[in-house]
Amino acid sequence: VPLPTPAAGVRVVSYRATPDLQVRFLADGADNLYALAARGGRYRLVYLVEAEPRYFAGPLWERGAPRVRLGDVPARLLRPLPRRLGREARAVLRRLQLREGPGADYGDTLDRLVGHFRAFALEELDTEQGAGGDSLYLQIALQQRGVCRHRAYAFVVTALAAGIPARYVENELHVFVEVYVPLPAEGGGYWRRINLGGAPLQQRVVEGESKVAYREKGGDPFLCLSEFR
Repeated sequence: VPLPTPAAGVRVVSYRATPDLQVRFLADGADNLYALAARGGRYRLVYLVEAEPRYFAGPLWERGAPRVRLGDVPARLLRPLPRRLGREARAVLRRLQLREGPGADYGDTLDRLVGHFRAFALEELDTEQGAGGDSLYLQIALQQRGVCRHRAYAFVVTALAAGIPARYVENELHVFVEVYVPLPAEGGGYWRRINLGGAPLQQRVVEGESKVAYREKGGDPFLCLSEFR
């Protein structure tokens, strides 16, 4: 059974099933959680998970960490784009004046991408601009118009072309992205959520009166990027 999953790389700390039932927890390649049991039926499952705070907010690397290049991204996480889409995404990278290749600075590339895709206007696409045959991706990326799902879609395509592993994440209220942040000194890395913004939403939390919303700790390292609008 698929379960609501608040972050990539979560760890299940404890659980309780009513009626009593032994449950195994599994995760797929996108870090979505699942519950598996020896028998089916109707049960109430309460589970406690923990996640790295750095998934949500704070600096990408510890102070004094060595400079990270695109070449530090593990090859197993890189996914080639279809040929035409790859050509279009590289054209967007050139428009943003981003350096390509393994020697390019990872942090600078990500900063510029986040700044560009956060600077969208909540307006409809100008179809006249796309009359020359531009794909939907190019229209969204270059016109910088759309809500959260448009920003996230175009960001993921562009990030993949740049050599940054990225994922499109959707829930009932919002769409955001995840990027893989390499930690070469530790021989690994982690997935980081990035909120690109979008249309304001009327949110209502069921039984919210007895719940406290999670508050991110550490700040957003991308907030100063309005210069890339």
